[in-house]
Amino acid sequence: MKTYLFNTTGASIGIAGGAEVVVKDNKLLLLLNYQNQATCAYKIKDLSGPPMGGSVTIRKAKTTVIPENGGNANPGIDTINISGIPAGNVINKITVKMDSVLHSWIGDLRFWVSRGTVVDTIISRIGWTGSGFGNSCDNLIGTRLIDTAGALSVQNMTPTTCNTGLPANSAGNFNPKSPLGIFNNTDPNGAYILRVCDNAAGDTGSKGMVDYY
Repeated sequence: MKTYLFNTTGASIGIAGGAEVVVKDNKLLLLLNYQNQATCAYKIKDLSGPPMGGSVTIRKAKTTVIPENGGNANPGIDTINISGIPAGNVINKITVKMDSVLHSWIGDLRFWVSRGTVVDTIISRIGWTGSGFGNSCDNLIGTRLIDTAGALSVQNMTPTTCNTGLPANSAGNFNPKSPLGIFNNTDPNGAYILRVCDNAAGDTGSKGMVDYY
């Protein structure tokens, strides 16, 4: 697509006659020229405004205390509001990165994200099988949750046991417990609420920086 500067005569834009589509002042125009003597333009589409597509990264650095043994009914809550993305854009893929969750015994923790009526459990008591206490390692650092064929589920993070105070092997890409694709093809605007709960006594911690993109 070429861009033209033009006035009232076709000679100034270098076309001898007929019609041409041009861009002028962020508008797509149909330009009509009659024997280099007269030119008129009809607006086809306004091209102003943010471009369609692309990606958005949201970083939330707030520290949220995770209530000890609070269970699903008493989680730590963190909300991100996204607005201003033009109508017509939809979510293609979401990645959630847990950059700094500092909590001993990660097998105690459950994480879920909601927007409106859509709810997705992304981590649920890593290593827990319905009995026992789950993965005994500490902290989630650099844990990227992204729907990826063939990637390890975060639920199966290894090692499953650590000596007291040793960190989990948590850095890298993992599939979330439930696919984040539940948000795909929906309007990206809205309030995204991340809830984190502790489901056993004796270990404490907090959620720090989280990235959404």
